[in-house]
Amino acid sequence: MESALETQGVSVQVNGYKLGLAGLAARTRGYLNNDIVAAGTAAINRGADVSTAIGQASALAPALRQAVAFGVLTRLLYDTAVANHGMASRQSAERYAQNNYDIYLQSVNDPSPYVAKPPQLTRSDFFSNAAISSYQYTMTVNSEMSTIANADSAAGAGSGVSGSIQVNDTPALQVWMTGQMVLRSVRIHGVPDATASNLASFLPQHLHG
Repeated sequence: MESALETQGVSVQVNGYKLGLAGLAARTRGYLNNDIVAAGTAAINRGADVSTAIGQASALAPALRQAVAFGVLTRLLYDTAVANHGMASRQSAERYAQNNYDIYLQSVNDPSPYVAKPPQLTRSDFFSNAAISSYQYTMTVNSEMSTIANADSAAGAGSGVSGSIQVNDTPALQVWMTGQMVLRSVRIHGVPDATASNLASFLPQHLHG
């Protein structure tokens, strides 16, 4: 998938930061798989031809647009958080790493017969500088996403509701992202029908902050 995106000339920059093709490729593959499964399931429920439905859902462009939209969103969220001094601390990322490491050890020491055996990992795999930086990025983005979605909860689009019911935050994030796109420098190449002005409309549905 990464080679396919490179051949297609896919290039995305946000405020001068170039999104990595490997990450875009992985997310594109994920959305493509979701689209195929959803199309196949819907065809079965309707009694339609499954192979035809899957073939129609196998187009790369829709999944790529979703991946690029989400990638740009997360970078915009990160840049906004950093500008507002809201970046997750290294200490909080290390606590997150420790929690993940504890879960890993439990899965190794008490394996489930219903889950595939986890890969062989060491503590350094969870606590390397690259891993901690990745945790910080993800935690920062998730926190900023929740803040923005909660700010819109009065309109019913955010997740700021009591109880365990999750609310679709995509509409709130689309509104926020659309406003950001006119303020930030976003360059998109090689992504069919995607421009800075319409990219927010391609955000995956049912995002939760």
